[in-house]
Amino acid sequence: MSHFILSAQNMAALENAAFAEGITVSELMQRAIKACSDFFLIRFPVRDFKHVALLAGPGHNGGDAFGTGCELLRHGHSVVALLVSAQNELKPLTQKMRLEFEKLGGVVFLCQSEENLKSCSDASEFATASVWIDGLFGFGLNRETVGLESHAIAFVNRLCKPVVAIDIPSGLSCDYGKIGGAHICASHTLALGALKPAHVDDDVLSSLGEVHYLDLQLSQYRGKISAPLWNAIGTSDFKELLAESRRSQASHKYTNGRLLVIAGSERYPGAGVLACLGAGVSGAGMIHALVPMQARMALLTRAPEIIFENRIPALNLFSAIVIGPGWVPGNEQIFAQVLKHALANKETQLIIDAGAFSFLSKLLHDGIPLAENIVLTPHLGEFSRLFPEAADRIHNALMEKRINRIEAVAWAAKMSSAVVLLKGARTHVASPDGVVASIMHSSPLLAHAGQGDVLAGLLGGLAARGLQSKKAAQLAALHQAETALWFSSQYPNALTLPPSELVRQMQLLQLP
Repeated sequence: MSHFILSAQNMAALENAAFAEGITVSELMQRAIKACSDFFLIRFPVRDFKHVALLAGPGHNGGDAFGTGCELLRHGHSVVALLVSAQNELKPLTQKMRLEFEKLGGVVFLCQSEENLKSCSDASEFATASVWIDGLFGFGLNRETVGLESHAIAFVNRLCKPVVAIDIPSGLSCDYGKIGGAHICASHTLALGALKPAHVDDDVLSSLGEVHYLDLQLSQYRGKISAPLWNAIGTSDFKELLAESRRSQASHKYTNGRLLVIAGSERYPGAGVLACLGAGVSGAGMIHALVPMQARMALLTRAPEIIFENRIPALNLFSAIVIGPGWVPGNEQIFAQVLKHALANKETQLIIDAGAFSFLSKLLHDGIPLAENIVLTPHLGEFSRLFPEAADRIHNALMEKRINRIEAVAWAAKMSSAVVLLKGARTHVASPDGVVASIMHSSPLLAHAGQGDVLAGLLGGLAARGLQSKKAAQLAALHQAETALWFSSQYPNALTLPPSELVRQMQLLQLP
C-alpha cells in the first residue's frame, strides 16, 4: 500500500481536518506515543538497551518523546531526558507528559543555556545511554538551528549512539531537508501519520537512517484537504503493477508489443546492449534495435532474439520506442522524425533518455509542449539542463524560492506535458496532472554506470506491452529498486550490482 507524502503545511491541514471531526490534540499525541513506543520496544528491547536518553524540546514533538519515555519506563527501561527549553516555554501537553515521566522515575536535565548544556552533558546518565530518542523539533521547523539548540544536537551526534528521530531528525526541514545549522544524524526516522518530502530526498538519506511509516489513522481525512497527490510507493505497489502486466493465456509475440531501441554509439556501445537487455526482461514480444556494430556482436551472444535495423524502419510498426541511451553523438534528424511520429500518434509511447536530451532541451526551452505518451528519464544533472529553472530552485539559498525534488519534477511534468522520471537514490515519477510517485526504498548498489540504460529499455518494453506511460515508468523503477534490495539481502557483502547482473537478477527476483 502506498503512503501519501505531505508538506508541513498540508500535514498541519490534515491534523486540523482530524480535529474538526472531533479528534483532540491529546488523542492524536497518544496515538503517536503508542506508535513510537511500540516501534521502540520491538527494535530496542530492554534486555539489550536498558539505558535510554531523550532529547526533548518544548513543543508537541517533545511531548511525544516524553510520552514514549513513559512507556519505556513502564517496560523496565531506565530513561533520562535532556530538555532544551526555558521552564515556562513547554506546551501544556508536553508539560503534562514531562510530569508523568518524572512521576514514573524518569530523570530530566533542564538545559536553558550553553553554559548549562556543558554541565548537563557531563552527567554520567547520558554517557551510559545506549540509544537516544530525538524529539527536539517536529515537522514544522523552517529555520536554521543556532545557539543552544545547535550545540545540543552536536552533543548527541558526538556520542555516536543509535538515534530514533520522531517524525524528522531535528534540524532538518521536512519540506526541504538541510536548511543550515546542525541536525541530528538518526539511525531510524519515524514518519508520523504521513511521509514528508524530506523522507524521500537524496540529500538527507544518510541523516534519516531507516525511514519507518507509523500509521496514526489519519488517511480517512486525506480527502478533506487540498494537497498535491504525492505518494511513496514500494513492494505492494510493485506486486500490483506486476500482476497488471502479466501476459494473458492466449498471448503471442504480436499481442505483447513491438519495441524499437535506438541507442549506443562508437564510444558507448554497451549502452545499446544494456537497453536491449533491459527490454528483454519486460515481456515485450519483439525487440528491434538500431545500435552500433559492436553492440550487435555482443547482443548476438547475449540476446540473439533481437532484430537489428540498419536505418530507421517504419515507425508505425512499433507500440513503443526508446531513444537516447549512450546515443552520443545522436542524430538530430532521426530524433525529430521519431518525436514527430510520437506526437502525431498517441498510441505510440516514446521514452527519451540521455543522448537525446541535447536535442530535446532546445524544444523545451522554446516552450514546445510534448505529450503524456512521452516519458523523459533524466538524472539530476540532465534534469538541470532540461529544466534549469526548476533545478536551480532545488538548492536555492533563499527559503522563499526553494522547492523540493517532488515539486521540481511535478513542475517539469506540467511544463513539458510529458511524464518525467527523475532518477536518483530515490526516483520520482511525475505526470502532467500533478501526480507524483516516489520510490520509498532502494539500494546504493544501483549507483553504477549503465543502470539508466537498463531502466530505459525495461520501461520501453513495458510500454510496448500496452502499460500506460505513467504506470510503465513506475513499474520499471520499482522493478529495478526491488531487485537491488532483494539482491543486497541475499548477498550482504556485495559492493555493487553491475547493470548486466541486474538484468539477470530481475528474472530471479523472489518477492515476499
